[in-house]
Amino acid sequence: MASITLESSRRGVFTTFPEEAAGSGFVVRADGYIVTNNHVVQGAEQIQVHLPNGGSYDAVVIGADDIRDIAVLKINTTGLEAAKFANGGTRVGDWVITMGNALDLKGAPTVTLGIVSGLGRTIQTEQFPGYYYDLIQTDAAINSGNSGGPMVNLNGEVVGINQATLRQAQGISFAISASTAQPIIDSLIEFGRVIRPRIGFDGDDVTPTRVARFRLSVDQGVIVTRIASDGPAFAAGIRIGNIVTMIDGIPTPDMATFLSLLWSYQVGDTIQIEYVRGDEFLIADVELGERGS
Repeated sequence: MASITLESSRRGVFTTFPEEAAGSGFVVRADGYIVTNNHVVQGAEQIQVHLPNGGSYDAVVIGADDIRDIAVLKINTTGLEAAKFANGGTRVGDWVITMGNALDLKGAPTVTLGIVSGLGRTIQTEQFPGYYYDLIQTDAAINSGNSGGPMVNLNGEVVGINQATLRQAQGISFAISASTAQPIIDSLIEFGRVIRPRIGFDGDDVTPTRVARFRLSVDQGVIVTRIASDGPAFAAGIRIGNIVTMIDGIPTPDMATFLSLLWSYQVGDTIQIEYVRGDEFLIADVELGERGS
């Protein structure tokens, strides 16, 4: 586990004020690569990483992904002990431990114990991109400063990255699953960014409330809420209000499933989208573009 301290500037009416913040992270490679949340380091002008051995190092961001809220830092040292990721999947009811620099309290990191209380969760956030998908839900406490720290199983293997709490919730916190995070971390280290296909629309889940309110003809799928006129989906004939139900014959009952499936394709692939417009079921071939970094 690593503690992270940050400095940035806030512009006032007459002058600029320094601001300090704190977060958490953990070592993923022995030669100085540290993982944390993107929202922890976003906008920071100076970043320092503090390791359990007492060493403090200046850090630079070598890559960040705002979609999954992951950032990779680099510090100038070697011979570190890297965290081990769990091989198996996480199940509801598994015991987990969260570690982090909670509330920036002095002394050793805060450690909390809980269970995995849900998988595949979607939460709304005030930050871009507006939603985080496919999260682990836990009752282990995650507080300000814990963000970016590891969630581990009872064998000490990383199963997730502490990410968020909801103000209106009591005893519920969320983490990015290790299976989701690992390929992103590898891409950020190798390329400095994550290369994802672009379909060119934003969507939201079909819910029972929306089915009743708008008299929808399907009870599962992704409603197109915003679409780019220069994007692949628009060129294929998809419009706002249409409901996407399948990609290449695989059902997409919600946005989390849709995005996980979409991001399994490569830029330039052509996929078949099944969607609904009113009471009409339609099919479109969509050639995927490249999402901007």
